[in-house]
Amino acid sequence: MKSITAIHQFSVSCSPGDGISNSMLFIQRLLRGRGLASEIYVMDRPESMRDAVKLYETLEPTPTDLLLIHHGGGNPAARWLQRLPCARVMVYHNITPERFFPADDPLRQTLAYGREQLIDWKHSVNGTIAVSPRNHVELMAAGYPAEKTATIPLLVDLERFSRTTSRERVRQQNNARQLLFVGRLVPHKNPQGLIAMLAELTHMTDQSVRLTLVGEGSPTTIAALYDLAARLRVSDQVEITGKVSDERLVTLYSEADLYVSMSEHEGFGMPLVEAMMHEVPIVAYAAPESGIADTVEGGGLLLNRADPAIVAATAAAVLDDVELQGQVIAAQKTRLKALQPDRLEQQLVDFLRSVGLDPGAGKEPGPAYNSGDG
Repeated sequence: MKSITAIHQFSVSCSPGDGISNSMLFIQRLLRGRGLASEIYVMDRPESMRDAVKLYETLEPTPTDLLLIHHGGGNPAARWLQRLPCARVMVYHNITPERFFPADDPLRQTLAYGREQLIDWKHSVNGTIAVSPRNHVELMAAGYPAEKTATIPLLVDLERFSRTTSRERVRQQNNARQLLFVGRLVPHKNPQGLIAMLAELTHMTDQSVRLTLVGEGSPTTIAALYDLAARLRVSDQVEITGKVSDERLVTLYSEADLYVSMSEHEGFGMPLVEAMMHEVPIVAYAAPESGIADTVEGGGLLLNRADPAIVAATAAAVLDDVELQGQVIAAQKTRLKALQPDRLEQQLVDFLRSVGLDPGAGKEPGPAYNSGDG
């Protein structure tokens, strides 16, 4: 067993609110809570995260260090990382299939390169962590040894949000029922399907219904979504916010009556967990190439078709049935118990020890690692 004195992390890039960035900050907090030195290193760092992460050129690991390498696309620093004199564990976040992007999109090449590297990396790491069962399946297909691979959702920071707004008070102030989706506005997330669903729902219920889409998208995509809403006569019921602060996101979850997803692909789907945390019932399409079913695990109503009329009918049923809402929320609380920080930390420690890397006994968890809700 090799004693580990520090656990650092590497990612090609980072940005505020990004899934991998949130994952790295969460893991860092867990590790520092154990008394371990832990820094984050990236190649591309925005000025807003200058104080939170370091540039990769400053990484000088020792033989008793461990580096967690986050992988979700092409990594131009791969050869440099493989030469570092320290243990390495990959954290695999999923790579979106190239087919979801236009043929002339340069991102396709980056994604394909990342998938090739995924196969190559199995010879260069001490172990591999998949953040979802679907990612674990991909690792097995790429030839990673089962005994050195584990599924640990090391991106679920249940304490990132604090519920400071009373859901009852917010709902009294809003007459319309609020539907919410959080995610990048790209074709495979299917925001256009959500607008079509809203149009169907409007014809199924006497209640006023609004849809809020939270996430960044290209100007062309956003214009197309507003154009679709106009053609379906729901323009005044759709709001596209772009990226928002954590505080604003808490408010939007607190206002929401239902979280709806028709995404064709999700590596994990962290907003689904955020919805559970805020006791927002979930209706989601469980696409064949998506990890949504594994993420929700009974904490929502899952559909096997992304038909706007079917999704709308299901949404209407939930909005009209207080008892059903209560059953879904109760199931969500059960699901959240498995995602508590102390459990994830122990899973990480147990896995590292299973591959011969001992991060020490650690300190007693402080207040930041209590069991929270659920």
